[in-house]
Amino acid sequence: GLRNYLAETFENADTGKLYENFICNALAGHGQVKYWRTASGAEVDFIVGEALIPFEVKTAGKSTRALMSFISEYQPATAFVASLDEIWERKENGCIIKAVPFVYL
Repeated sequence: GLRNYLAETFENADTGKLYENFICNALAGHGQVKYWRTASGAEVDFIVGEALIPFEVKTAGKSTRALMSFISEYQPATAFVASLDEIWERKENGCIIKAVPFVYL
């Protein structure tokens, strides 16, 4: 935020990275934050706490194949997609997946 303020812009190529960093900082107060990656390169952005709660950070608010793979393998009760403004909820493989705007984190 400070860098963008000094540059007098909030539109740049680093928006996705800054958004992901913001979400990581917001999640840090809820337990240890890790990430998950397979040998083939599928990745879930953040896995939080001992309950292994997955978080994907997507400005469009869509779930990914990597998230579905994680859910299939670890069977968490809940998973989240942090989006800019989308709100939805659905159930996949016994897991409730919720899209939440980052302002609610």
